[in-house]
Amino acid sequence: MSPEPPVRADDPLWEKALSLWQKRTEGQAAREVLAVFQSLSQKHPDQVEPLLWSCRISYFIGERESNDDKRKQILKESSDLCHQAQALDPGNSYAVYWLAASISHYSDIAPLLPQIKTLVRYIPERELPCPDELSPEWKSALENWDARWDMNRSRTAVKIWEDTVRQKPESFEAWCWLARAYYWLGEITETKKEQEELYYRGYECGKKAVAMKTRHPGANYWTAANLARWAQRGSIIRIAGNAGEIFGHVRVVDQEEPLYYFGAIPRFMAFSLAHAGFVTRKLVAMMGFNPDNVTQLTLMSIAVEPRFLATHIALAEFAIYAIKNKTLAKEHIDYVLNADPEAYPAYAPENRLDQKKAEKLREELKK
Repeated sequence: MSPEPPVRADDPLWEKALSLWQKRTEGQAAREVLAVFQSLSQKHPDQVEPLLWSCRISYFIGERESNDDKRKQILKESSDLCHQAQALDPGNSYAVYWLAASISHYSDIAPLLPQIKTLVRYIPERELPCPDELSPEWKSALENWDARWDMNRSRTAVKIWEDTVRQKPESFEAWCWLARAYYWLGEITETKKEQEELYYRGYECGKKAVAMKTRHPGANYWTAANLARWAQRGSIIRIAGNAGEIFGHVRVVDQEEPLYYFGAIPRFMAFSLAHAGFVTRKLVAMMGFNPDNVTQLTLMSIAVEPRFLATHIALAEFAIYAIKNKTLAKEHIDYVLNADPEAYPAYAPENRLDQKKAEKLREELKK
């Protein structure tokens, strides 16, 4: 599901609110739209939708706040609104989503885990959009992508999408999938020079997609992921010089869809804190992330979808290098090594790759 709550058309204020929401990054637009939804809640106290939007917008405002104490206060207000929404509609999935996202930044999420686990039913079949009507070429690209453990099949999918953007450079979906696919090729390629080329091409494709839809979570995430991998394979200067742009894209994902791709943001933060230098750690902190809530957020992501093994790997690396908790690391390394990668067929290729990473981390634990 999209985390954007449902809308109504039974009050003219809705049109005003949604128009303001489209301008949410401009000055006071987010606070103005929050005020409109609060007015809607007062006018229609029996309707859950205005409350859900108030939850969502408060989270957005909180995640843009640079002062840590103010951020936590705003996120507490968001969670209070979520509780009000649940009082009207117990078990509402949107209320659960934004409640979990808000509370995880300032308090223990363990009591929420039974509710959080229900969110898995809303995870889309694919992490990126496809055209509404699939052409034979698109069907072929996706069929090859689904067989991506074979590098030749991956490259075939890339070729089809590259042909697509040459013929239709306005194809937002193809640019997104190219960014995703080049990242995958970089992950399964062993030559450093080729990895750098693949990641940088993925970054370029992602930037094309972001230029078309600046707030799209998938476009921003895969742009950031490729740029981060490319920077990581260079010097400390390269990492520091690109950290601002990387975290700019990550911030958009966190504001728009914090549990995107089975919790990509918690994984990103866990990896960053495990391996990063001073500049990156400072940017992580500025976004309101710290070792405590990164642990919580990563565990929350695992609760949503434990079969996606990359999240276990991220937590294991974080436990080894950032918080020095070998017991936690071993628990998740063992989980990955004992897991059936085919338990989640759509992501079996990623799971196989993460089992290889788990083997390396097991050796790291022995040092």
